[in-house]
This record gives sequence, structure tokens and C-alpha cells, in this order.
Amino acid sequence: MSDYFYSATTNGFYHISMKSIYEDSDNGWPEDAVPVSNELYQALLEGQSKNKMIKANNKGVPILIDRPSPTQEQNISMAQSKRSQLLEQATGKIIPLQDAVDLNMATQVEETALLMWKKYRVMLNRLDISKAPDITWPHCPE
Repeated sequence: MSDYFYSATTNGFYHISMKSIYEDSDNGWPEDAVPVSNELYQALLEGQSKNKMIKANNKGVPILIDRPSPTQEQNISMAQSKRSQLLEQATGKIIPLQDAVDLNMATQVEETALLMWKKYRVMLNRLDISKAPDITWPHCPE
């Protein structure tokens, strides 16, 4: 007897010990639940950890499939997020360097670093994010 069941409708697994609880609830035990061997269950979980997805085949049995490539909208969203993080990092570096320059306390190294970080921030702002994922990201100053 299998410990696990899979429902294609919910794309979820159910442990046999929960069957009576589900049957007594408003949601109920899924009508399409099929038994899944413990070995298959473990293989499916392992596959998920390797960036695969679980989906039902035409018989309602769970199988591993490759994840679909991100949509263009998703690529743009990820690129916008990355750019925001990089801009935040750059601003965090610029602020104390700018303070040192404003107070005439900056060393030559700090002035050069400030110029490099500001150029980097400008280059980030000028990126055409609509071309994601084909973006050539500027190199972060050292």
C-alpha cells in the first residue's frame, strides 16, 4: 500500500494518514487521487530540487518535466529587480564618498572611487531593460 496519493486536479500530494481528515472536511479527498509509491514520491521531490516541475501525465500520474522558460514579462521583471538592487548598492557606496568630497575631506582614492560609482550608477540607469534577458550589465567598481 502506498503512503502517498497524487491529485492532478490540485497538483498536490496527500499522505494516507490524512485521508479521514480530508473526507470529513468540506474540501474532501480529491476524487482523482492516485496512489504513488514511496520511491516515486521521493524521486519527484528530488527532481523538484533540481529545478524540475511535477505535472500529471495523461493518466493522472505525476511525472517530472522541465520548467518552462520565463516569459518576456518575467525576464523584464527580474531585470528591473536586479537593477534596483544594484542601484541601491551603488547609492550606499556613493553617499559616504560624496560626504567626504562635500566636506573637503576626501582622499584622491575616495574621489576616484566616487567618480567610478557614479558612472556605474548612470550606466545602470541607462540600461534598456526591455531587452531582458539579453542585457550586458556594467561591471561593478572594485
